[in-house]
Amino acid sequence: MPQLYLARLNFKSWEFNILGFERRIVFIGITQHVPKILRMGYKISECSGTIEQFVVELEEYMRGKRKEFSYEPEFLWGTDFQKNVWKNLRKIPYGETVSYAQFARIIGLGDNYARAVGNACQANPIPILVPCHRIVKATGALGGYSGGMELKNYLISLEKRFK
Repeated sequence: MPQLYLARLNFKSWEFNILGFERRIVFIGITQHVPKILRMGYKISECSGTIEQFVVELEEYMRGKRKEFSYEPEFLWGTDFQKNVWKNLRKIPYGETVSYAQFARIIGLGDNYARAVGNACQANPIPILVPCHRIVKATGALGGYSGGMELKNYLISLEKRFK
């Protein structure tokens, strides 16, 4: 198993715990620790240059100075369905939002998969890099977000402002 590195970013009232290796990010916990990774037997060391640049990129993104990341997500867990949803979330353009049902249709599923898409978004281990915040309710209301509604609102507003 690869060596994972842990880095942290404090931005406004949020603490981001980031795990990754090489040019891949496997977890972004927003005020969450990393128990699932620890149970998988990975060795975790404090930040190294390996993912330090991602912390810089994440802070730039949070300030509206970056729209894309040079790192890729690496999904270490999740069902095939979840991984398919997470992979396709990256296709939603910066500054755009779609409803759960619209997204289900975009990825080739029916409207009746909206709830399943929402559940997959809730389980997303790499929020922001895998932008589940761009999915909203059909009414335009925000819906849920693992990082909290304040952060989801911040991210959507930020992207619309710098689109």
